[in-house]
Amino acid sequence: MPVGLSLLTLFALAAPTSPPVFKTFSYPHVLETSGKISSIVYDVTGGQPATNGIPTGKRQHRPIGFYWIPEVQDEFATAAFASVSNCMPLRALNKLHRLSRGREAGGQIAFTSGLVTEITMPALDAGAKEPAYVKFSIEAEDLNFQGFFPPSPAETAAYSKAKAWMVNNYEVHAIGVSKKSAISTSEIKIQQTRVQSDASETQLCPLTLEIPLDEVAAYMEWFRSSESGKPAYKPLDIQIRDENGGPLIRIQSEVMVTSIGYVDLFTNGGTVQVIVEGKKGLNAVNVKLA
Repeated sequence: MPVGLSLLTLFALAAPTSPPVFKTFSYPHVLETSGKISSIVYDVTGGQPATNGIPTGKRQHRPIGFYWIPEVQDEFATAAFASVSNCMPLRALNKLHRLSRGREAGGQIAFTSGLVTEITMPALDAGAKEPAYVKFSIEAEDLNFQGFFPPSPAETAAYSKAKAWMVNNYEVHAIGVSKKSAISTSEIKIQQTRVQSDASETQLCPLTLEIPLDEVAAYMEWFRSSESGKPAYKPLDIQIRDENGGPLIRIQSEVMVTSIGYVDLFTNGGTVQVIVEGKKGLNAVNVKLA
């Protein structure tokens, strides 16, 4: 047997079994919330001590970021969505434990009192065939490295059950404007910013909706009412379902039309791109895990 093939075989035997969809990411991590395994997350970044702007009496770290695959019952996501909706920091103790190859020990960090500064969801597309993820960015006020630990049987079992998520089952409604669901959307981004030491505000960032051509008159009327000098905010309701059609994630916010752009006369019977932007303020976005 050639030497190169032998080394590859040994490496494969030492590595954990991983669903093919996750191979583009770095080491997976087990996310534990309040003493329970919540989920498996990927591509964990940040957490290093900041080099400047350290507030008196507190350590400051670079924001933690990672990719999460939605699950209906998830302790962390439930808490994170509630913290954004209520403009409050995370209070639960969270741990991220890296799952290394073979039986090697992986590093573990713990953080509390984190402000979820950004939640990014993938573009919604009924024809989507690629796996999708939700990205979280968190400013942790209290973060500690706890050492290296081998994966537990429960962590290995949780990793083996991880599965892909497709964003091809959803509804997007501009309440009181359109009778039809938007055909697709751009990437969905929710931001939370701290305005005082104990207060924050949220916003649904500019979002492009692809709407049916026969609905453009209603959106144009909405757009013109905002152009008159007084922004016209109306409810936007985004409902994302799981692979079985059950409720998974729901996002609600008051938005206004900021632009009506590209017209495609040849796709889906004719479509128009409309850009909406959410109202910014306290409790301006409601996002929850079904």
